[in-house]
Amino acid sequence: MKTAKSDTLLNPAQVKDAIDSRMRGFFAAKIKEAAELDPLYGEMLEAVADIASDGKRLRPYLAYASYRAHGGTDDELILDVALSQELYHLFLLIHDDVMDRDDVRHGHPTINAIYRRKAGNQMSPGEALHYGESLAVV
Repeated sequence: MKTAKSDTLLNPAQVKDAIDSRMRGFFAAKIKEAAELDPLYGEMLEAVADIASDGKRLRPYLAYASYRAHGGTDDELILDVALSQELYHLFLLIHDDVMDRDDVRHGHPTINAIYRRKAGNQMSPGEALHYGESLAVV
């Protein structure tokens, strides 16, 4: 693995841009893989990527700043770690939306709301709710 050691500190906007770029690349690859297994999986990951597209990326910046404050110099390494932290947070938010039965997160429909609505008239309201929640948890 190529390392990128740097003496220059990135500012919050630069970390956000780096995380956003990594996230787009991550989701593009995972959407392709998932769609090859089943088109529904690819569609679901596209919805997750849409929700993930917003955010200030404060957590990744704090991880980056802490790493650098403690003598770290490999920006590529810490940005990958910071991305994983942001993805884990996204996982928790999706599950939080299920528990709270939220329909909107950051101006986007939640995963559970998207798939509950897609079930529409094909299922009873209770079954549609369960379907949306189940796909969000997956």
